[in-house]
Amino acid sequence: MCFRNTLQFITWALNNITTTTFVINNYYGNFVRLRRIQPSARALQRDVKARVQEFRNESWSDLMEEITPSHKAFWKVTKALKTEGYIPVPPYKRTDNFVALDDAEIAECLAESTETQCSHASPPHDIAHINCIEEEVLYEISLEPKDDLTLVSLSEVQALVKSLNTRKAPGLDGIHKPGKLRDLPASYRPISLLSGLGKLFERILKTRLSDHLLGKGLIKDEQFGFRPVHSCPQQVLRLVECFRVL
Repeated sequence: MCFRNTLQFITWALNNITTTTFVINNYYGNFVRLRRIQPSARALQRDVKARVQEFRNESWSDLMEEITPSHKAFWKVTKALKTEGYIPVPPYKRTDNFVALDDAEIAECLAESTETQCSHASPPHDIAHINCIEEEVLYEISLEPKDDLTLVSLSEVQALVKSLNTRKAPGLDGIHKPGKLRDLPASYRPISLLSGLGKLFERILKTRLSDHLLGKGLIKDEQFGFRPVHSCPQQVLRLVECFRVL
């Protein structure tokens, strides 16, 4: 900032000093007032928590008195009572002793740990056999597809990953190793990735099988089970109509 003369500088300085002094005094006054009302605010906070807990207890008691098997909340409450408590996973520790916080760092941390667990401690003995397999895979990939099935794209896999339910798995799998630290990626079995991969492969395969079978007309019209927008009651109604016509 440039000033034309000394008077302009003095005027600017006095105005800014006055403003700064006012702000400081205002902050100090608010701080003193907050210190005075802090005990009352904490007492009100405790009172609010107590009243909220009392309301929850009363609501639960009323629900338990009136609930029946036909109540819309009956099975939801039953499932909640049978479900084991959720144990949050702590932040993972990386190999450099830093903590992985965001999703990208956590994914990379688990990937590195899984790669380490699945890698050979010593070089494999039959190098020629491994090279032969890799060449065969590359050759098969380079060939033109023998069918008209849609190729799997990255965007499709990403959309399927986002649609997965993180609280469900195809089967029971103990992911965490008992007695191991929960913040270390090595404490989680590589088999824990099988559930998610299995679901992804299942959905990708199902989409292509359905498109192929329905597009080629290989499924009879009478087949209603396991088909979209088809239900067994509809087929029963069709059967009844056929008997009425006869």
